[in-house]
Amino acid sequence: MVRTLLVRGLWAGLLAGLIAGGFAFAFGEPHVDSAIALEEAAAPPRPRTGRIIRTRIGRAGCPGVRRGGSA
Repeated sequence: MVRTLLVRGLWAGLLAGLIAGGFAFAFGEPHVDSAIALEEAAAPPRPRTGRIIRTRIGRAGCPGVRRGGSA
């Protein structure tokens, strides 16, 4: 009996998560995209660096450069 309730709860949670994720993607993503476009339009141009370089290496890969400020 407990196993049946746990399995039903698992499936109900999975279904609810998929529905919530789909709703957030459908109704939230356009607002996020427009906010990103607004910020990029207002920001000064910056040097073009690949996304992988910025996210994986970033400042951590540069010796002598501290995070959060100048050296």
